[in-house]
Order: sequence, then structure tokens, then C-alpha cells
Amino acid sequence: MPTRFMTDPHAMRDMAGRFDVHAQTVEDEARKMWASSQNIAGAGWSGTAQATSY
Repeated sequence: MPTRFMTDPHAMRDMAGRFDVHAQTVEDEARKMWASSQNIAGAGWSGTAQATSY
């Protein structure tokens, strides 16, 4: 008999754990993308490319 996801606490706990890892990965990648957009033109440069990233 197949396991019913919504009524199996172990299956639900397992899925929650996998989702948590996925969510953390997405958050880490978003932080990296945001940080890289903050100084897009390079340190000490304040031209048009830098102004466009804001």
C-alpha cells in the first residue's frame, strides 16, 4: 500500500528538511547576486555603469 504523504509524519518531516535546504540555497544565491550588483563597475569608480546598478 503506498504511503500517503499528508498523513505520514515521517514523509512530511523529510520533505520539510529537503525544502529547508533548497530555501537556504536560494537565499544564499540571492545574497551573492545582490552583493555582486552593489559594486558592478569596480572599486572607486562612479561612472554611468555604477549609477545604473542602483
